[in-house]
Amino acid sequence: MSSLLESIYYGNLRPGEKAVSQSAEYTQISEQISAKMAEWKVKLSPEEWLELETMWELYYQLNSMDRAGSFTYGFRLGGELMIEVLKGER
Repeated sequence: MSSLLESIYYGNLRPGEKAVSQSAEYTQISEQISAKMAEWKVKLSPEEWLELETMWELYYQLNSMDRAGSFTYGFRLGGELMIEVLKGER
């Protein structure tokens, strides 16, 4: 079994891929989005559909950046908490 550091180094640890909610509500909303997208694909012309897909891709990129920022902040905060605990400061 490799260490966490080795897993990170070799690219085997991808927190963003594991952070998907397993709740029933998440699944339901995801299914609703898929259904709505299928409806819009039928309603829109191919050019309009391409514009909508482009907008969604930009949204996904922005969301990914936001999640990465949240992960980084949380990781740093956790590290700072551990330092404080290990120093024994009150």
